[in-house]
Amino acid sequence: MALEKRYDILSAELQADENEWNSLSREMPELKHVRNELGALLNYPKRVAEERAAPRWTRALRAIVTSREGTLAVQGLHARQMAGPPGACELRVVGMSSGPQARITADRFRLQIEQELRRGQNSASVKTGFLRLADMPDSPSAPTNQQRVTFEIGATVGVENAAVFRDAVGY
Repeated sequence: MALEKRYDILSAELQADENEWNSLSREMPELKHVRNELGALLNYPKRVAEERAAPRWTRALRAIVTSREGTLAVQGLHARQMAGPPGACELRVVGMSSGPQARITADRFRLQIEQELRRGQNSASVKTGFLRLADMPDSPSAPTNQQRVTFEIGATVGVENAAVFRDAVGY
């Protein structure tokens, strides 16, 4: 009799455990989803800190600002984060140069940008080139020995075979 009673008790416990398992297993996908959301929420500050610490194109913008000469006017600057290694970006600088050697000044500006971008880029590839370099018509108010050119410089950091250079001048 005691053995039958023990069997009945264990059978009832087994049935209760199976019922609980069935109930929990139906809720399992939802619980996994909640756990993943909670994990993402708890990791948010860490992800934000990592995002802020990752190199971006701020260095590239700083390079452009520090490279500008007095006879140069930067009229537009466009930067775009690219997929790839940290800091990969594509830049376009639109401007005008004037003076007796306006084309040389514009090219020096391009080279200075390239040199500044290469600093601190470890092994990331850096490429610059003129997307446009054109003489401006003579101005009646400008001295006769003053050239004026407009330019658009393209630059990439950490991007191989960038589309920006497909139609570049001299490439």
